[in-house]
Amino acid sequence: DRLRLAMAKQSAASALGIAAAAAIGADLVGVDLLPAGDGYTVIELNGAVDFDDLYSLAERDVLREAAVALGLLRIRSGRAEPHVAHV
Repeated sequence: DRLRLAMAKQSAASALGIAAAAAIGADLVGVDLLPAGDGYTVIELNGAVDFDDLYSLAERDVLREAAVALGLLRIRSGRAEPHVAHV
């Protein structure tokens, strides 16, 4: 089994993960890191991201924020509504 750890918002691991995602132009990916010396190394970027309680932040709904950022939900009058793209 893999060990999953949530990272502090501004940690070096978070910064590396954000840079790795930006390097491939990804909006939402899972980033697998391994400790390396005094820091970390990226071993994999995953397009199929798992969301569970481990990734929750205090008083924030990370899944909802991701859905809004990706255009899957719209916030109107403080409520989330599904966004359906018309083709």
